[in-house]
Amino acid sequence: MSSTPAPSRLRDGLGVCVVVFLVARIALSIAGAIGVGDAATGGTGIGAPGPGLEVPATSGWHNAFDGLDRWDGTWFVYIADEGYDDEGPSAAFFPLYPMLIRLVAAITGDAWLAATLVANVSFFFALLLLHALTASLFDATTARRAVVLLAVFPSSFIFFAPYSESLYLLASLVAFHSATHARWGLTAVGGMAATVTRSIGITIVPALAMIAWQRRGRERHRGLAAAAATAIGLAAYLSWWLVRGDLAAPAEAQATWDRALAFPMWSVGEGMSLALRGLTAPGGWHWVHDALLSFVVVVALVAGRRFLPSPFATYAWLGLLIPLAYPLAARPLLSVSRFAVVLFPIAWAAAGLLRDRRWFAAAVSLSALGWVASAVAFMNWRFIV
Repeated sequence: MSSTPAPSRLRDGLGVCVVVFLVARIALSIAGAIGVGDAATGGTGIGAPGPGLEVPATSGWHNAFDGLDRWDGTWFVYIADEGYDDEGPSAAFFPLYPMLIRLVAAITGDAWLAATLVANVSFFFALLLLHALTASLFDATTARRAVVLLAVFPSSFIFFAPYSESLYLLASLVAFHSATHARWGLTAVGGMAATVTRSIGITIVPALAMIAWQRRGRERHRGLAAAAATAIGLAAYLSWWLVRGDLAAPAEAQATWDRALAFPMWSVGEGMSLALRGLTAPGGWHWVHDALLSFVVVVALVAGRRFLPSPFATYAWLGLLIPLAYPLAARPLLSVSRFAVVLFPIAWAAAGLLRDRRWFAAAVSLSALGWVASAVAFMNWRFIV
């Protein structure tokens, strides 16, 4: 990328992105309306910020609209409504998404509706940017396939939920799309938005710096400055906690979820060991689920590495290794697939590996079945992502 790739217009991917988004949204609504029954909530302290704040799972057509109001969604809405607690786990949730929820809720009058709108709109525009970036770096066929593969991965239903993943995906794509086309001001804006949306956003910095380094002269200097500026989002959030008297609060909050530092290979090995036990152990399906999706992600990155430009491969691997280095002790691979689904270069790797139409169709069909099953489990308060 020493020269600027020819830009692809956003409207070039409008048709396929509209179809993919609507099909996924409608399928998710039908799955919620049909598949959700009366189910226990996730409890307090983890499933929700406090007693009575969980959204109980009850059967009915309302699940077509609010079936994904589960788990971390309660935390984001709580922070949007009440702000951060001086102590406790709320610091683990970065502020841009709750801020947008509060802003949109001033119009809608309902924080849950606002959270869902922000997530869904962000995902749609992220699909458009993914198509445009992929088409400019590869070709239109790869762009279409990457959009489809991203949308049907089993944990991708989270993009429609009141979670920050879709906003982070959009912000990261703004940063990378802009950097690829040497629009450094917008690169910095997108990067800052990413680092103030999720902690993993810091992995954007070295990848953007690699893109900038491939330029020459003044363009290289401007690009490196934009890459460095992306860290301002994270710095601002940490500075805010410093003013409140607890700089370490965002890191310490992770202990609430029993996450601690570990060697990534230990997480992988322990997760696979649990999956083998889960094949016969009662209730062990969730270990198998964690390991299977994590395995697919790793295989796609390893087998498809030749399809990824080095800055994007770096971004994907860093984004994957960080959650593996900070696992939940009882389920080391829990949420790995959710953290990985925002790493869009993995969709490029998969698209490159699935160039044969029959293999592509088979992979999409199988993945879509897993997508529906995972979404329904999530809506019934199963702790799967």
